[in-house]
Amino acid sequence: MDREWLNVFRVTIMVELVIIFVFMIVVYILAAHYDIMELIINYSKQHEKWQMDELITVSVFSVFALAFFSTRRWQDTLVSERKLKQSNETLQKALDDIQTLHGIIPICAYCKKVRDDRNSWHQLEVYVSEHSDAKFSHGACPHCYAEQMEILKNTTKTAHLTNSDNSTAIPPNSQPES
Repeated sequence: MDREWLNVFRVTIMVELVIIFVFMIVVYILAAHYDIMELIINYSKQHEKWQMDELITVSVFSVFALAFFSTRRWQDTLVSERKLKQSNETLQKALDDIQTLHGIIPICAYCKKVRDDRNSWHQLEVYVSEHSDAKFSHGACPHCYAEQMEILKNTTKTAHLTNSDNSTAIPPNSQPES
């Protein structure tokens, strides 16, 4: 990207320098043909009270100063344009990478399945994964963890009590006969 921009910049400068050089040749030919400087000097001598020679000096200086500052402004503008293009490209890439869910998403209040546009119901994780770049990692919040551990404890106690009441149950340390 930077090399491409640099090549365009170099070509642009070369074209502008050629145009300036052509204009310089045209001005030289016109000045030589009409002897412009001598006309200016004669006019200045005739109107000495107007201080023409000082005005000409200030005018020449002003032209060079304007040319210098215009060139600097032009270079700053080119640099700003390049930075703006790079920022726009970066933002466009980021925008292309973003997939968002928007609008109202119909979700079951009990099982938390989501209804799609075809009236099919999907697990929340499947729906979100299909409509975005989100990935899921499952875990348990502290409240649900405590709840599930309590259920597991009760299930284990119930299973142990049921096994001890059942006469056909195999004792925990014994091996089945073959």
